[in-house]
Amino acid sequence: MAQKKHKPDEIVAKLRQIDVLLSQARPVAEATRPSIAHYTANRCEYEAAAQSLFMAMEAGVARTLSVSTYALSEARKVHEDLEARRTTGSVVLLP
Repeated sequence: MAQKKHKPDEIVAKLRQIDVLLSQARPVAEATRPSIAHYTANRCEYEAAAQSLFMAMEAGVARTLSVSTYALSEARKVHEDLEARRTTGSVVLLP
């Protein structure tokens, strides 16, 4: 099946359309990353959610994630641990 050959002015018009669409797009991280505002409509709900979280932490139902620290010289091991899913929570490299 033969492909349709586009004229240069058609190609330029298509590129301009794409350019306009891209300029109107929101950054992906901004468009997909939820914040606390997505879960609480007002300050009252926010405070109630915080209180529930702290109560769950006191009861041992919820806990903070661990922080793994590595020396910067162990950067290779950090990558290996991350790739092997041996870490949870934050990973910090120390100078």
